[in-house]
Amino acid sequence: GAAIATGSSAGKVEPYDGSYECLFCGSSVRRCAALKCASCSAPPYHLACAQRSEGEKWVTTCPQCEKPSVRPWGRVVRAAAAAREGEDEVEAEVEEVAAPPQSSAAAA
Repeated sequence: GAAIATGSSAGKVEPYDGSYECLFCGSSVRRCAALKCASCSAPPYHLACAQRSEGEKWVTTCPQCEKPSVRPWGRVVRAAAAAREGEDEVEAEVEEVAAPPQSSAAAA
């Protein structure tokens, strides 16, 4: 019974301060594919908004500091990390199976 969320525990959440507003359109980037600069304090912004920039410049370059230090942000990062972990396990299994024929072919 203690694990059930109550109204009082919800009060511990920090008030929304606008830090998730897209740099371009001003809408929240929560639950969206978003990007954020790793070099400066620019707010995150939607991947879709960046893709509308001329030549998709803002997909890789920060619109605030103009450094090529933009990275995926938020849920996108966690999803990509989870996918990479799964892929690494598959690749490791394939390498183990493929390794003996390669070594015997190299020896021959």
